[in-house]
Amino acid sequence: VYGFVGLGEEGLFRGFLFPSFSQTLGSAWAGAITSSAVFSVMHATGGSQNLQASPLLQRFVGGLLFCWQADRNRYDLRKNIFAHAWYDVLVSGNGMIQGLKMQLPLP
Repeated sequence: VYGFVGLGEEGLFRGFLFPSFSQTLGSAWAGAITSSAVFSVMHATGGSQNLQASPLLQRFVGGLLFCWQADRNRYDLRKNIFAHAWYDVLVSGNGMIQGLKMQLPLP
């Protein structure tokens, strides 16, 4: 499941938007900043806590790192998809562990 999420998001944000913004704005930096800002805002779901500066900044920096990886690998997105999928597994896994801790009776 996470592989498909990584495939879709990397295909859209790093395979399409990043090169499109880079070409339109005339700079890979401008393309990375713009596509990472869109990436960050599009992930601000689930309530007002996701619209705070810290989550938005974390996702923005993550988007910049994925842009750097895509540019470094000449837009071969296989490594991006792999890294994105594992990032999602780790983040979701942490959430699942926290949820289990809340549901388990404490001794």
